[in-house]
Amino acid sequence: LTPLPIENVREGDELRTDVAALSAKLEELGTEKVLCVLSTTSCFAPRAVERLLEVARLCESLGVPHVANNAYGVQCDACMKAIAAASRHGRLDAFVQSTDKNFLVPVGGSIVASADLKHGKALTQALRSTYPGRASISPILDLFCTLLHLGGRGWVDLLETRRALLPDFRKRLSELAEAHGERLHHTPNNRISMAVSLTPPAGSGS
Repeated sequence: LTPLPIENVREGDELRTDVAALSAKLEELGTEKVLCVLSTTSCFAPRAVERLLEVARLCESLGVPHVANNAYGVQCDACMKAIAAASRHGRLDAFVQSTDKNFLVPVGGSIVASADLKHGKALTQALRSTYPGRASISPILDLFCTLLHLGGRGWVDLLETRRALLPDFRKRLSELAEAHGERLHHTPNNRISMAVSLTPPAGSGS
C-alpha cells in the first residue's frame, strides 16, 4: 500500500480539504487502484475538519470506499453531525475513534462504526471475522464499566459541559495570547483544538 496525501489549502487561518485536488488525483490514478480515501474529522489546529460531506459525495460518485479517522470526534457534536451528513448523503463506509480520547478510559481501545447501510454492514462484519481470539478484553471492560458508571444522563452532561466551556476557554486563551503579543488563530471549523501564534525571539535567526 502506498499512501498518497493530498495537501490542504489555506483559507484565512485554517487549512481546509482540497476537494478538487482529491478528485484530480482519483481521476489520475483510476479508482480501481484506490483502496480507499481516508479522511479526518478531528485535527490539530490550524487544520480544520475535512470537508467530509463533499469527500463522501465524491467517493459515492466514483465508487471509492471512504473511511474517516474520528479520533477525538465522538465528544464533538460538529464532528458527529459531519459524519451523519456524509453517511446519509454520500459514501462513508466506516469511521474509527479511540476509546481513551472520548470515553475517559486508559489507552488501548478503539471503536469501528458505520452508519452506511449500503457499504458499512459488510465492512464491519468482515472486520469482526478477522478477530484473532487472543486480544485483551481490558479496553472493552474499561469502556463497559465507565459507561455503566456514567449512565446516559452522565454522558450527555459531559458533552453539554464541554460545549458550554469551549467558548470561554477560547476567549481566555485569546486574551492570554494578546497579552504576550500573540494571537489565537481563527479556526471556526475546528472544535477540537486551538492554535496560537509564536513569534521567534529577536536575534534568534528564525
